[in-house]
Amino acid sequence: MVPPLRLLQLSDPHLLADPTGHLRGRRPSTLLQHGLQQALAQLRAVGAFPDQLLISGDLCQDESWGGYRRLGEILRSELPESLPAPTPDGMAAPILLAGNHDHPQLLRAALGRQARIAPGLWALEPAPGWSLLALNSHCAGREGGRLDRLQWAWLEEVLSTPPAEGPLLVALHHPPLAIGDPGFDAISLEEGERLLELGADGEIRHRLLRWQALECP
Repeated sequence: MVPPLRLLQLSDPHLLADPTGHLRGRRPSTLLQHGLQQALAQLRAVGAFPDQLLISGDLCQDESWGGYRRLGEILRSELPESLPAPTPDGMAAPILLAGNHDHPQLLRAALGRQARIAPGLWALEPAPGWSLLALNSHCAGREGGRLDRLQWAWLEEVLSTPPAEGPLLVALHHPPLAIGDPGFDAISLEEGERLLELGADGEIRHRLLRWQALECP
């Protein structure tokens, strides 16, 4: 039997290079730090901790090196002191996805040694049997999402192999199907139905394919 998975997901922090900068009248770095602290405190209150942290896109509103470094500082300041280590080597590295408000190359350069950057497929070590397939749906110059040719080829290869036991989570920033929200539907994933068809293939029918965005705060 596959054990339950506690996945802490945050999204859309929209950080800025200036840690004191404001966006829409609020300070993004303060909101992200508060949101992470609050989520961890709620888990600690019931004697739990997340198996994995996922921040699913729109990490840096101004797509700046400083914004990504600020994200790294927040993760370093909050996670080690607030979280018991669920594995012998400590908490698994956070998984970060690029959204439309991101610069994937800068993200990887700034945080590639501190976090796991999409695209990638990882076993979620603290919850044996679970895996997470993270996609990069960023498309330069567009609000909507797109997977490039190489990522589609990699995805089809991954999903065509005999699956390991246990569920597979597929995470991306842009919704792959209409969800009834005009704002999100207008920037959904190009060829989203193609992704859903891959997820419905008989070889992986017992795995879980989902999209979810939880904005921070």
